[in-house]
Amino acid sequence: MGTGIGVMNMFAYVFAAIGEPLFGKLIDFTGNTANIFLFVALICAICATIISFVETKKPIINIDG
Repeated sequence: MGTGIGVMNMFAYVFAAIGEPLFGKLIDFTGNTANIFLFVALICAICATIISFVETKKPIINIDG
């Protein structure tokens, strides 16, 4: 199992590889660069939803002392 940071890093690299051609296609199709902001907001919402399912480990409490 990965950590939350690992999941976010994975999506960052996947998006870097796939996202730019999709952005270009979106701009070519609509002729408007303002639509990119809606697309980025959608991607952020998807990533936030996915990251909410990542389980965290319980903190280690030091009882020495």
